[in-house]
Amino acid sequence: MSELRTYNDWLTLPEDSREHFHRQWNVYAHEMFWVPMCAASRLAAQTSVPVVDLYAGVWHGGEYVLHLTVSRESLSSLPRPLEQTFEGFRVIWLGDINDVESQDGFIGKWFSSGDFGSFEISVSIGTEGLRVECTDTVNGETHHVMSPSVHLNQLSFTSRSGDRSLFHTLDLDTGEKFNHRITRCQIARHIRDGA
Repeated sequence: MSELRTYNDWLTLPEDSREHFHRQWNVYAHEMFWVPMCAASRLAAQTSVPVVDLYAGVWHGGEYVLHLTVSRESLSSLPRPLEQTFEGFRVIWLGDINDVESQDGFIGKWFSSGDFGSFEISVSIGTEGLRVECTDTVNGETHHVMSPSVHLNQLSFTSRSGDRSLFHTLDLDTGEKFNHRITRCQIARHIRDGA
């Protein structure tokens, strides 16, 4: 099979062929994005817990991963991030951002500087729950924040500006923030109000 036209085409491929196709896609440009989105939808339909959101994210080195968001209560019964594979894609189960027991730890400004640029991440509580904003401190450009979600004590989201995407994780346990792109990460510090 030289190209995929339907999701059934994807399902009929042997695992090594799926991996071959997946490695050929430019995931940063959302090439073939419909394939992992179909997989995420199918997994959501088959799981025993209610899924409140789903997305196909990009992991290190240009790999699509399935992001499925469930209640924090349901999260503890599901596999840890990247331990599960479904129809050729690794899976990250996330807790509902609006179902966090204590959101206070995320509130404030997070700063990062490194290979991928310098960013200020502002986290506040709005009428719809946690609100996340990401600004490039070099050019002042605001990045579009997508799919914010919580897993255990980490708030993760993707920011996008033009053709550039970064995956961010704010870690409450370490007080650090990581920007992930390809296979590197940079660490930032959390500045609490008044600190």
